[in-house]
Amino acid sequence: MIFLIILFIIVIIVLFKNNASTTKKASSDKLVRRSVNSVENISNEGHSINWQKKIFTHGEILTPRANVPIWGNRYINSYVDLESATTEQKDFYLLFKEGFLYGDYYNLYGNWNYAFILLFDLLNEYKIHKNIQVLENQLNLLGFYYGKTKSYCVSFLIKKLEIIGDYAKINELINEYPSDNYSYENENPSSIYGKKLKLNAKETELLDQLCISKNTFTEIEMCLEETLKLYLLLFKNLNDTSFEGGKNIEQILAEISDLYIKKHYKYKTDSHNYNYAFEDTIKYFHQAIFKICENTVRESYGHKRKLNEDFLLHVPEVNSLYQNKIAPFITDTLSRLIPTILPPDDDTETMLYTMNTTRWKTKFNEITEGFNGKPEEFSKAIIRLGKHNENNPSVENIFFDSSKFIAKYDKETALTLYIHYLYYDLKSSTFNNKPLTKTIQKSLFKNNEQLHEFEIIIDDFIKTRDLKSTLQKIPSIYISKRKRIHLNKEIIKEVQEQHSETVELLNEYLQDEYESEDLSIKSQDINNEEIKIEITSKKPVDFTKSNYVNEINLTSNQIDVLNFFSKSNLCISFEDFEAYAKEKNFLKNHVIDSINEIYYDTLDDILIEEEEEFYTILENYYQKITLS
Repeated sequence: MIFLIILFIIVIIVLFKNNASTTKKASSDKLVRRSVNSVENISNEGHSINWQKKIFTHGEILTPRANVPIWGNRYINSYVDLESATTEQKDFYLLFKEGFLYGDYYNLYGNWNYAFILLFDLLNEYKIHKNIQVLENQLNLLGFYYGKTKSYCVSFLIKKLEIIGDYAKINELINEYPSDNYSYENENPSSIYGKKLKLNAKETELLDQLCISKNTFTEIEMCLEETLKLYLLLFKNLNDTSFEGGKNIEQILAEISDLYIKKHYKYKTDSHNYNYAFEDTIKYFHQAIFKICENTVRESYGHKRKLNEDFLLHVPEVNSLYQNKIAPFITDTLSRLIPTILPPDDDTETMLYTMNTTRWKTKFNEITEGFNGKPEEFSKAIIRLGKHNENNPSVENIFFDSSKFIAKYDKETALTLYIHYLYYDLKSSTFNNKPLTKTIQKSLFKNNEQLHEFEIIIDDFIKTRDLKSTLQKIPSIYISKRKRIHLNKEIIKEVQEQHSETVELLNEYLQDEYESEDLSIKSQDINNEEIKIEITSKKPVDFTKSNYVNEINLTSNQIDVLNFFSKSNLCISFEDFEAYAKEKNFLKNHVIDSINEIYYDTLDDILIEEEEEFYTILENYYQKITLS
């Protein structure tokens, strides 16, 4: 009897296992079939349907904001970044993922974090099911419905195919997407940067804890290299540091990660889920520390824009341990390592100035505050600064302000730098033609003869735009000698008394004016020290004007704002934009919202975004709203 009972139990167990295996396989096959069918449907129907506007889940229509929690776009480095989301965002992500797996593709309304979290989630699940066909179909769908992820989906898929040796499929993908720029350079950063940085085994292991996602700063080769070097040097120093209980940094990180997983996920030690979560949590810590290193390099390079360093895992005790046990050591160590950061080379300087259009002011202040009474050295420093800012729309301001500064010290240098100002002003999209008030002081010209000679030089320069030959003429203003007519003062006084009306008329004709066929230049005394020079073209100057899609619907303020973004390299600080709004007398939020509303249908996204302390426009979005 007992034997029969045992036999019965064994049969039940075997049947249960077979059923579970069959169910699991059926589920996997069903997912593959569903994904394949979805891809086939997309292929058959083409791209005529705007799938991004298909907003539904099991028949329930979602409203734009009530059902899609806003999640400010940031650089998502791994699935663990979901831990920094709010409960509402996490709940929506689960709904979004479920819908995606069952063929419902929600409009995220620009909240791309959800799509990137799903990308890393699918990659993590691939580690478990190991079915490359499932992954390929999922990434095809993700890239199709959420275009911002497409190049990353292709990049990661290629790396997975490399591991299994499917080079035929890799070539097929490369031929299909030849122009895509794949900027997620994981999975093995050491294989990309190891040779150049000459990494040892420990450094290789450290670097491979990172998922390097390029941003505008780290797209610059030297900026990324210096950040990587600082990150590696930081850990070398931290490993030599004795933490509480004589532990090193890796042991402290492991303890905190263990605590986080047990409290948040409640996984058992050494379980499959525990090991998976532990690996991701360790990477999250390293990624957070890498951001701090990047911000240190940014600050060293005078780059105002900083990454968000908030460390907010949803276990207060873990956050507290990190802030108390690790953060102070990182801050102290980095402060001592700043001198190891190499100064930016010329190419890097040029790119940084182009990116941050107000960065020149810091260097300009250094030059003026360090002025040692040698105008030649001052001029060389300003011209070098101007060369680094050739691609910066603010370059003209460097020369205008420097001319204003040096005017009280050296005449020739002041005029030379003013000619540089005119050169860049004429090249810009708008000829601002700032008058020389507070710039050219009366002491620069001993007489009207010198002033008029300078006016002739300006007239010729505006016609020829020949900077080199014009600069060579500046010294002649002060070395030229002309014959002077000496008048008898007593006779002049007698004439003045007899013909006062005639003299008044003569004085009008002797005002500092110069006219040519193309140009009118007027000079006017402001006070005993300053003279104002205004340049007026008699012929319209041919400048390129930007035309915008839907321009007929734009107000003059909206066009001015778009032009301001164009001149500021599509990035304006809150402070600068607020000052601009006050100057133009409009409400900044109202204008931004109205522009975003006009172009939402064109982009299916907002045009002007807030990113930390800046308003930004994506370059590809700007290109879409401009007419070629």
